Amino acid sequence: MLTERLFLGGLSKRGLGEFSLSRNRYGVLIASHASPCEEIGSVSVYIQPWEITISSQIIHTHVGRTDFYPRAHERTLTNLGYKRLIARGALDKLQSLVSGRIVLSRTESLTGQTLSSGWGPIETEDRARDLRQLEELHGQPVVLRQWTWFGAFPAVAKEWV
Repeated sequence: MLTERLFLGGLSKRGLGEFSLSRNRYGVLIASHASPCEEIGSVSVYIQPWEITISSQIIHTHVGRTDFYPRAHERTLTNLGYKRLIARGALDKLQSLVSGRIVLSRTESLTGQTLSSGWGPIETEDRARDLRQLEELHGQPVVLRQWTWFGAFPAVAKEWV
């Protein structure tokens, strides 16, 4: 499939590490690579014609055709154009992850129940602000745990005053 060839070619050119390849029972190509961070575990990339999913033990993210639908005033892309954008977008996200520029997070209650997960650029992380917003959202004290590809950020917890 074209999306597979575009993604695998880009993976090779970018030198993102050794990925093992397999197919699931539905024929979807899966490229997997172990992270040095135990909490992230293995990252699996599921490559389908119109969507690529990047998945870890903490969270997953998608890059698909709908991410690139043109606005009314822009020209419509060809199928090849969309597939190139999907492959490039997924490769960009994967490269940001394995280079340590992405923070994966999990918000937990004080009893350890997972409340939410996140994926974001490390340069926009403001843990104090994030913690305040998460506590407001969930209405309770929370623990915010964060990791990069290479390991954990310090855990952040705040007790109610």
